[in-house]
Parts: sequence; C-alpha cells; structure tokens
Amino acid sequence: MPEYRLVYFDGRGRGEAIRIAFAVAGQVYEDKRIKDNAEWEKVRSVQHCTSAICKWRQETIINTTRENDLYGTNESERTMVDVVLCTLEDLFSEVLKLYMAREDQVKSAEIKEKLEKETIPKFVKIFEEMKKVNSKEKWLVGSKITVADIALFSFFKQLPLMFGESLAKVYNDNTTLKTHANVVQENPGIKKWIEAHPPKKNN
Repeated sequence: MPEYRLVYFDGRGRGEAIRIAFAVAGQVYEDKRIKDNAEWEKVRSVQHCTSAICKWRQETIINTTRENDLYGTNESERTMVDVVLCTLEDLFSEVLKLYMAREDQVKSAEIKEKLEKETIPKFVKIFEEMKKVNSKEKWLVGSKITVADIALFSFFKQLPLMFGESLAKVYNDNTTLKTHANVVQENPGIKKWIEAHPPKKNN
C-alpha cells in the first residue's frame, strides 16, 4: 500500500475522517499535527516531499479511500459516496460559521439557534433518507463500509465535542442514524482508534 503523511491541525475537524479511514484500512501513515498557523504556513511552503502530503481537500479523501477499497465497488456506489461527502461538506461549512463567529456572542447565538432548529434537522433528514434507500444493508452505500459511513460517523461524533450536545441532539434522537452509527463504531479499526484517541471537548 502507498505511504502517507497526513498534515492537519492538532484537532479533529476535516482531517478526522481520513484518520479513521486509515484506521479501518489498517493503513500505516504519519499523523503530522500542526500546532499553530506559523507552522502551517511553513509546511504549506514545502514543495518536495518523499511521501504524499495529504492536506485536506475533497480529492484527498477520495484518493486515499479509493486506494484502500473504501469508496464503493462500482460507479453507481462511488457516485452515491460522492453525494454523501458533498452533502457533509455543505453541512460542515454551515457549522463552521459558528466557529468563525465565536468571539461575537450575539451573532454566535443566532447562528447556533438556526443550526439547532433549521440547518442540522434538514441535513439529518437528508442523511436518514439516504440510509433508507439502502435499507437492506447496514451501510449508507452498498454492502460494506465506505468512507461515506466513516465521514458521517466522524462528523456527528465530533460535533458535540466542539459545539455542545444540543447541536447533535436531532441526530442522536434519530433511530435510523444512531443504529447506523452503532454499526460503524463496531468496526475493529474504528474501535481501536477510539480507544487510543478518547473523545475530549473542543478537539
């Protein structure tokens, strides 16, 4: 298998789904964690490396999971995986607004209320419908675990740690998606990853 060097901030964020995907695949890699913006700028300026530098972007998770057989077994499944990932990215962008407004209490409260009452419930419904389309299987797409399952699980696993339990309530109350999450976290690679990296707030 290819060698990887994952470069991301010292937190979960967008990089966590890649870490979990590597754990599922049993892929050895260097987990390079950036401590501050100065270090990040220095890393970004490097042009030549002996191994692949996986800075987050959509094609990163596509490439790494394709190479590790976590991206579906045919074009139809891969298209559906793309739909899940793009939908999650849309949701992530909405939640990121709360982080960006963290120093403005009024604006932050307004964004959080909209997320709780409108945005997240809308997306949870979308993901529920996606799962129901594949109701004969345990997974979101196809008959085995893919990065779609991993990314959805990762997002809602870290959401309450970063922004509070209230944002994840509608997801946690959704029987279909919680059942799916329970199946995903029983994967041996994911169980081992969680045991080695226990959840903690604000990370």
